[in-house]
Amino acid sequence: MAFNGTCGIWRREAIDDAGGWQGDTLSEDLDLSIRAQLAGWKGCYVGTVAVPGELPQTARAWRTQQSRWTKGYAQCTVKLLPRVWRCDWPIWHRLAVTMQLSQSLFFPLGLLCLLLSLPLIAANAHFHPALVAIGLSTTGLGVAGTLSFLATGQRVTAGRRLAHSLPHILVAMVLTSGLLLSNTRSVLEGLAGRRSEFVRTPKSRALSTAPGGHRWHGLAEVGAGLALLAFLVLNHAWTGALMLFVIGGLLSIGLMQLTDASRAIGEARLPQ
Repeated sequence: MAFNGTCGIWRREAIDDAGGWQGDTLSEDLDLSIRAQLAGWKGCYVGTVAVPGELPQTARAWRTQQSRWTKGYAQCTVKLLPRVWRCDWPIWHRLAVTMQLSQSLFFPLGLLCLLLSLPLIAANAHFHPALVAIGLSTTGLGVAGTLSFLATGQRVTAGRRLAHSLPHILVAMVLTSGLLLSNTRSVLEGLAGRRSEFVRTPKSRALSTAPGGHRWHGLAEVGAGLALLAFLVLNHAWTGALMLFVIGGLLSIGLMQLTDASRAIGEARLPQ
């Protein structure tokens, strides 16, 4: 079980046995939970205990939070995967933890696939039917897997049926696609060993929309989203349907960040 730092109770003996809290990654909670498992400890999720929590109230704060988490996962991947594969866990256990730690690679791999597809679209390339079948089946599995994972979470934690949770799931998929640029950068920095300071995510709107140096946050996402949309329209418009999540996510995240910055600047100019 990967501990995410929220609403958890630890045994002091388990923390000490795992090597203690270490600050060499941005996901020190994940780092400790994996090291505790390597030391033979097990975790337990108690779903009957309700705990209040706070969420980021602006797109900028949420984007910053997700970027930090993603970089932390990449750092833990570099730090812990060699130890995972040297331990005596069953092979299926080691594979599961490898997939869990490496999930941040989704973003650079997704961006790479997107960039590689653009020249093929422009060239109007034709592929062997077997290759088309493989592409469509893997895409279908990816979308179906994500939908089922999020639907299960909605059903277990909130008691929502698929019909009621589907709008929330689609919004989550769109917004996560909008993190393609920022999270890819975070993953590459984490894999390269580039350190950065831990900055706690501001939960109040006043802090998360504070002006100063953030006026153009979101411009990169808006520019990328519009450029991708224009490219598809000018080449093969029908392919735009295959990239609605990415285009919609980039534009949504970018425009929300620009709106947050504009609001913060306006509020800062008001007389106190």
